[in-house]
Amino acid sequence: MPDLRDRVREHESPLQRLLDLIPGFAGYREKELRRRADQLLRDHLAGLLDGEKAKLQRRQAELSHAARLEDLGPLDRAIGLIQKVRDKIRYADYGYVGWFDTPKINERELDDLYEYDLSMREKIGAIQDRVRRAAGAEGEELRAALADLSEALNELDELIDRRGDVIARLMPE
Repeated sequence: MPDLRDRVREHESPLQRLLDLIPGFAGYREKELRRRADQLLRDHLAGLLDGEKAKLQRRQAELSHAARLEDLGPLDRAIGLIQKVRDKIRYADYGYVGWFDTPKINERELDDLYEYDLSMREKIGAIQDRVRRAAGAEGEELRAALADLSEALNELDELIDRRGDVIARLMPE
């Protein structure tokens, strides 16, 4: 995956680059650029989870049409868990809380937050593998695949919750 911080820089207007000549403004803009890149990354991760949720919903429709009701409950719970995790990623703090007024947060710390969010991509890859397995499974194998998927989603959920600790470490005293 390309570094979104570079992509955001590439799409700046000449006026935005001109603003960097104002003393003290370049540092502020650099922080905003990093926050925007982090937001784009999290939007991308949420989109990946949307795709996986759609696959499970298609499987849910197949099972419903086949009147395989015993498998719908675990599948519905997995879909709900994907939605919960997706929303937590998508609507997580951007690094704005209390930072507009605080010049002590530096670009390196925002880069650390971006790298932390990027580490979630690996977990989402594992979730994609588990969704693929569940989408092709039947009966007991499906229930086992869904339990495995739920475990991976819970791990990602914990990673997202620990993101708050990362932000807290970045906040100045």
